[in-house]
Amino acid sequence: MDSESRWLITGSDGILGQEMQFLLERKEVQYLAANKKILDVTNLNAIEEIFSRFNPTHVVNCAALTDVDGCEVSTNEAREINYMGVVNLIKFCKVEKARFFQVSTNFVFGGNENCIYSISDIADPVNVYGSTKFEAENYCLSDKELDITIVRTASTYSGYGNNFVLRLLSNLLNNKPTKIIQDIYVQPTWAFNVAELIYDLSNYSNHISILHAVSAGKTTWWEFAEYLCELAELDSNLLIRIDLNELNLRAKRPRHAILSNDSFDNALKLHDWKSMLQTSLPSLLRSGAILKC
Repeated sequence: MDSESRWLITGSDGILGQEMQFLLERKEVQYLAANKKILDVTNLNAIEEIFSRFNPTHVVNCAALTDVDGCEVSTNEAREINYMGVVNLIKFCKVEKARFFQVSTNFVFGGNENCIYSISDIADPVNVYGSTKFEAENYCLSDKELDITIVRTASTYSGYGNNFVLRLLSNLLNNKPTKIIQDIYVQPTWAFNVAELIYDLSNYSNHISILHAVSAGKTTWWEFAEYLCELAELDSNLLIRIDLNELNLRAKRPRHAILSNDSFDNALKLHDWKSMLQTSLPSLLRSGAILKC
């Protein structure tokens, strides 16, 4: 049991926020789960009240407007939450000297070239969501006073909340045909593994500015869905191939925003996406959230 640290989780209703709570409970670590009702990261007074009351030693910022198409419409709100929220939190982290983890995304990259992005590659977002997250990254990197790590992840899934994998399982279990995009490359990543990695980083002696917390390898959602059917013994005939442009989405999506998960320390690397799905599938199938999808 860690009796010294106090973890603040913003955006705690999201899938990573819920996985962080589950992990910290197992570790018997004190934490405060703060969803938007408890802590609006755009409200300085609310942040000050939480920090003065809880005095966090670690802050994991999962708060974000992640509706990629919605960000194209609500651009001001996206910037307020995804960028200014980070500025606000860092202001109070400095006072408390709290360790800060900024959860970011592969969408900071355009993904138009057939390459794998390293932590040193220059970002080139193609939508408002990616741009606001990149702006937050730049602010984090410009701060030389605080211990900050940017944790980029991608295509996360979990037994919590409403995410692609749970929706897919729900549809397949109910014999519902489901359209699956076949022409975007992704790195499906179990959010629990990301939570574990963030916790491990808190005990890591060397400073890390940016870490890619993604599954190794790459796939398409179509290949992933077929493999899920194979593992869970579900009917793959319910899957319907489609191309991205058939959805007529408002925001442009990167087609190949694949992150390198190479690290100088193998302990900070996640497993390949197939192994990750094999490990996570039993908990996904037990999840009550499937019934709500």
